[in-house]
Amino acid sequence: MNATTETPTTATTTAATVPLDGTTGPTAGPVDPATASGPVAAAPAPGTVAPGAPLSISSLVLGLASIVTGSLLVVPIVGLVLGLMARTREPQARTTWLVGLWLNAVVLAVSALVVLVVGAGALFLGLSPLLAELAS
Repeated sequence: MNATTETPTTATTTAATVPLDGTTGPTAGPVDPATASGPVAAAPAPGTVAPGAPLSISSLVLGLASIVTGSLLVVPIVGLVLGLMARTREPQARTTWLVGLWLNAVVLAVSALVVLVVGAGALFLGLSPLLAELAS
């Protein structure tokens, strides 16, 4: 009699699962990320904006737009406010809100200086003949 033994055609393997709370199987303890298997979230590449940073991006965009529309004092003021809000709410996007703050602050300072100089000049030159006429 020939006795034939059948071999299984599929191999069954058991995979170790790691719960989300950091424990492994029957023994509780933290999981070492260097030796743990499974998907690992990648860190954002350097020089990229962190996802979910709308205030920082808005501050940066308004800072760039305020260079073009520097005479409008409203644009850099709004950009400064958004940059300051992003400073506390979006610390992961530090570079973005910091550049937005600097751009808006510089444009606001230059625009305010221009408005003061032009306004003072117009006041001095424009009202001097009028005041002389009223005084006589």
